[in-house]
Amino acid sequence: DKYPTQNMEAYNLYLRGHLKNDSRKFEDIEQNIVLNKQAIHLDSSFVEAYEELAMSYYLLSKTGINLVMKYDGLESRKKSKHYAEKAIQINSNSNRAWLVKAILMHHKNWDLAKEFHKKAIALNPNDALAHTMYAEYFLYKPKPNIKKYLDQLIIAQNLNPLSSVLAKNFVTALIINEQLEKAEKYLEDNKFLFQEIDFIELESKLIAYKNKDWTQVIPFLNSKIEKDPKNAFLYNVLGDAYDGIKNNDSIAVI
Repeated sequence: DKYPTQNMEAYNLYLRGHLKNDSRKFEDIEQNIVLNKQAIHLDSSFVEAYEELAMSYYLLSKTGINLVMKYDGLESRKKSKHYAEKAIQINSNSNRAWLVKAILMHHKNWDLAKEFHKKAIALNPNDALAHTMYAEYFLYKPKPNIKKYLDQLIIAQNLNPLSSVLAKNFVTALIINEQLEKAEKYLEDNKFLFQEIDFIELESKLIAYKNKDWTQVIPFLNSKIEKDPKNAFLYNVLGDAYDGIKNNDSIAVI
């Protein structure tokens, strides 16, 4: 109904930041924050820039890098909430701001999280990210619903079929719903969407669910290491397997 901003320099900064943010890499999220702070300096009523800041600070709070870098997880969540509420003050129909408020309620107030998720989707039912995050609500709430987890990801995947972030969640949802042939075919057809380590982790899950035995993952990972003995990521996954599957800390830390 209206232009996001009349300031084209601010809009250009927002677009550059948005593209970087979608990579989910730490340095790109950080750069997105820099760019969108510049955007709101140029136009203090630019709702979409506040939405980007809200989502970026939320993502920072999840990176784990907070522990060793200059960002504090709790402080990042406070800033995420601040920018989401600022966006809503300017435009109460800011769906991404309501989405951020929803995910900030995960593990704190599940009823309120659901209310905010439904509001975000009602405001923009074609937002793939809103459906992706609503899917996570169904996975992580106290009584998970893996069927609804998959249902939301199917909607999201149809809306944004080339999202690498979404692809990993989508395959995971297929696997835990035991739609193994579909998961295997999707992996084969869309290998280009996955980082190597994510692809191997999903292959591991497929092996475990097919055999109904997580210990079968160990020889699979060892075979990968034999072919690529200098791949640090493979050792990390193998260590997790020994820790999580076999409860063997002594081998896990080798």
